[in-house]
Amino acid sequence: MKNKVLLFIVFFSLGIIVTYPAFVPSYVLDGYCTVHNGYNDTINLLIQNGRVVSAGTFLLFSTLHLPYHSMDFVSLFIANIFLALAVETLFISIKNKINKDSMAVNFVLLICVFCIFYNPLTTEVLLLNDVIVVALGILFITMASTKINNGGFKNYVLALLFMFLGILCYYGVACYLIPLIILLQICDKSNTIDTLKKLCNGFVIYMISFLIVYFVASFFGHLSKYISFDIISNLYYTITNLIPSSLASLFNFSNIVVYYLIVTFILCLIIYYITKFSEKKRNVLILSLLLLFTLIMPFIPNLFITDRIDYTAARTTLTIMIIPSILVIYILSLFNSNISLLTIVTIFTLGFNSFFIHQNLILDFDRYKEDIAYIKKIDQRISWYESENHKKIKTVYYAYDKSPKYYYSNIENTANVRLSAIDWALDCAFPTYTDNKYTFKKMNSTDYNYYFNGQEYNKFSEKQLKFEGDTLYLLIY
Repeated sequence: MKNKVLLFIVFFSLGIIVTYPAFVPSYVLDGYCTVHNGYNDTINLLIQNGRVVSAGTFLLFSTLHLPYHSMDFVSLFIANIFLALAVETLFISIKNKINKDSMAVNFVLLICVFCIFYNPLTTEVLLLNDVIVVALGILFITMASTKINNGGFKNYVLALLFMFLGILCYYGVACYLIPLIILLQICDKSNTIDTLKKLCNGFVIYMISFLIVYFVASFFGHLSKYISFDIISNLYYTITNLIPSSLASLFNFSNIVVYYLIVTFILCLIIYYITKFSEKKRNVLILSLLLLFTLIMPFIPNLFITDRIDYTAARTTLTIMIIPSILVIYILSLFNSNISLLTIVTIFTLGFNSFFIHQNLILDFDRYKEDIAYIKKIDQRISWYESENHKKIKTVYYAYDKSPKYYYSNIENTANVRLSAIDWALDCAFPTYTDNKYTFKKMNSTDYNYYFNGQEYNKFSEKQLKFEGDTLYLLIY
């Protein structure tokens, strides 16, 4: 018990160190609307979208009268507790199966398991107001994977329960299940038949859990409009459109070249060890399954989702960037490897993950400051107009120039999305930082052609604001 407590403290402390920039007070775009509309409107919106656990969390925040500026801090702090428990659960399970009494092996394993749950794509999770719910979902999925690996009717029932709760928290975290089952089977040194059986059982539990969550969430919301069983059409769209565009955007959370170099180096080590040791066919098959399902699991839900967006969010694709960690665990489990070399690779991977999590979180804070500055500039000019003309602006009609900037810099990920790029965020953010309340409406083509036709900007300018009586016509660059 004492060792478990110490492990938890280690993992929790590491999590706080890696995520501390996210504790700096700021608002993501959704957060502006929670502040503006209040907890109740957010709760109703979450229920309509079937996210009942998130709705329950915000209801708890509301009941406790938690100040809005404390919401992110409390949610992130507790989220780190859940993530630390997930890391500890997986670490203990793998450590017991590998059964190598070596401080160096345990150190490498500790860092690898930590990096599975704290990787650059985790940044988007950390930015959510309900990060506490997503982290809880990750914990449940981790628990489900260990139960499936242990086998037996009772464990399968518990796995189904944990899987249901995990998906109910947030469906995107389900991508962890199959890779973790395969990883645990590798550590068990199970034969190929047993591994395939556990894999099939995992998929059955995965599908049943999604169906149960769908019916439960549909009872509260309106999910049926998002579900389609035209799997062939969805598969074609996912392969030809969604996966390529998603991978392009997902790797904006890190340096893709360095990431590929890490993965390539570890794969070269694996090839060397496979040729050196016996059971080559089995080791190649298990490695192929591990890589395949780690890469494709984030996209499985899209086979049933009709919402044809052009990308998959980072928070639903967390396994895409855990490949270095699971490959090192693969080596530790199956081969008598050079632990010094693995230690260097693992520490480098931890540094890589931590650096880009920090960079993305700091990028988000810079985005937040840019948002405030943009609002203040517009509000200042409104104040000058009102003072000079003795009029009160009531309505803001807005339109975008020919090439609007979606991001504040060349780094294109969700931590860097401009407030002005999202229609509904403008309406929510202005009352958050100013005492003035305006009605925001989209500008019609006639007014746009009259005031701004053909104009294009790459920075803020007074020419983007045109005042007429109690109305402001705003061009967003």
